[in-house]
This record gives sequence, structure tokens and C-alpha cells, in this order.
Amino acid sequence: MWIIDSWHKPPVAGHQQATGYRRLYFNRLTVRGPELAVWLLLIFMASCQRADQLNQNGAGDSIIHRRRHTLPNDILFYIHGQLPGSALVDTAEYAVSWWSFYDRDEIPYQAIADFNDDGLADYALLLKNGDKINLVIISMQGNKLSHWVAPGPVANGTANLHVGLSVEPPGRIDIVRPAIRSLILRSNAVNLYDFENRVRIYYSKNGSFEVFDTH
Repeated sequence: MWIIDSWHKPPVAGHQQATGYRRLYFNRLTVRGPELAVWLLLIFMASCQRADQLNQNGAGDSIIHRRRHTLPNDILFYIHGQLPGSALVDTAEYAVSWWSFYDRDEIPYQAIADFNDDGLADYALLLKNGDKINLVIISMQGNKLSHWVAPGPVANGTANLHVGLSVEPPGRIDIVRPAIRSLILRSNAVNLYDFENRVRIYYSKNGSFEVFDTH
């Protein structure tokens, strides 16, 4: 026979409530050996089942495959209606080596910030269309959405991807190779990475976007 100690706290009233005094009452719960063995067996079986699931998917892969975008519906509808044949890439399509440089909780195919200083969120996205990966920035123009497509695909093929996006805050960017150049960012911009190397910056200028090569 096993003895399990449990505690409970009764409602406080009267003098106890006024003084803040609380008394804990002690109960003893009796559990017989066979019953405890059943409970322990059930807990053990549940743990084994969870471990099997992680082994089948791979502990790291499970996290990667389940990570999904957090885009509002109007952006998803816009992609479907205005960019036919295009779809968001998925973290499952990234090369395993990509995650050696970046956190597994990150979503590398999107960067969300105000890129054109209008006070509204803009969406830089990597979209696949056939075997091409394009960078598209969707923003609000007036009272409707519009988009800008970066020149040329940023990657070819939709397997083992190794390009990603991040937000670059306002500031000065200095490049020393292959030539010394500088860029002054007056608003947020979009970084494009190839593995750990930043290769381009996309920034707003005169109502559109410009490209600054960094590699």
C-alpha cells in the first residue's frame, strides 16, 4: 500500500480573512499498489508514444515542418488573386545546413515592417512559382494593396533552399568589397541572405524599391 500526501486550502473567512492568516489542512490519500502500477504504466506508454513520433519525424525536423507563416488573410488572398501560380515557400524546403546559422523558430521567407514610411506594415515574401523563387514586397498604396517584384529570381529550384529575409533598420551601410560604397537607409529595408552572407538590400525610394548589392 502506498500513501500519497496531498494538501488543500479551505476558503478563508472571518478572523482568518481579516488577518490574512491561512491554515493548510493535511489529507492522506491511500492508493493501493496495483492501482499505482496501472497509472505508472499509462504514463510510461504515453511517453514512449511521444518519443516514437519525434523519432519518426526527427526532433529538429518536427519543429521546422510545423512552422508556418503568420500572414493576415488579405495578404494571402492578394497572393492568390494577383500573383497567379505563386505560393509561399515552406521551411520544410530549406536545406538542413541553413539551420546551422539561424534559429529554428525563425520564418526565413518573410520580413514584415514598414518599408516605405507610411506607418503601415509591408510584407516582403519569398514566393515560389514553378522552379523559381521570387522576392515580392506587398504594401498598401492609398486604400488598396499593390506589389513590387524584385528583378530576376533570387533562387532557382524549390528544394534545399538557402536564401532568407530579414529587416534592416534605418542607418548607414558601408561596403568595402569589391568596391567601397555606402547606403543611407532612412526607413526599414529588406535584407536578402544566402546562408549567412547578406547579398542584397532592397529599400524604398521615390514610391518604388531599389536594389543595393552587398556581396
